[in-house]
Amino acid sequence: PLPEAVISLRHLLEAQGIVVPTSGMGDTPDLIIQHVHQPLQATLPCAVLPLQPMGDNSSKARLSIQDPVTQSQLLQTLQRQFTGLEESSNGSHQSKDFSTLNVLVAEDNQVNQMVVKGLLKKFNIEPDLANDGLEAIRCVTHAAVPYDLILMDCEMPNMDGYQTTSQLRSLSQCERTRIVGLSAHAMQEHREAGMAAGMVAFLTKPLAIETLAEELSRSYQYKTDPLPK
Repeated sequence: PLPEAVISLRHLLEAQGIVVPTSGMGDTPDLIIQHVHQPLQATLPCAVLPLQPMGDNSSKARLSIQDPVTQSQLLQTLQRQFTGLEESSNGSHQSKDFSTLNVLVAEDNQVNQMVVKGLLKKFNIEPDLANDGLEAIRCVTHAAVPYDLILMDCEMPNMDGYQTTSQLRSLSQCERTRIVGLSAHAMQEHREAGMAAGMVAFLTKPLAIETLAEELSRSYQYKTDPLPK
């Protein structure tokens, strides 16, 4: 039977949309974490949480977390692991303040929401969140102030990002809104589909902080530019 600590940790992870296969074989890890919505994406880092000392193997770990594990500690560790985010030594990203940008994140996966929200926080942005395309449309139509930027996941239930973007482009509230697609797929056909729907850019996951900074800078410049005559 699984130790109580393993069961508790497994529940914490599964609550965040993570698949946690377990192993009781010899030198294999106790827990192997795999993103439930991207099981075949080999480029994503893998987080391994052994509950016993790792010995010489500990030097191979990019991140470690001490037992007992709290939910906040776990989420912070996952955020660093899944984004590859490291604190900048010169603080260049942290010095940029885009707090005047009104941002919506349309993303159905809670872990991805956490990751994007954590990255945006580096730029003093607190985004609104939508769990699917239908929620995104409701957020736009009910927003007191039009959004400057929408980060749109392309693969969502109920209404995907392409359909959502196409519908949003017909709304007056989105006349000055930049919609940027997010997807684990980097093929040209996906980019072309995004542009055809009305996206102005297309970013691949996992999202790099440098790439996000560039899009925020473009959105800020577009927001502060005078309206075309």
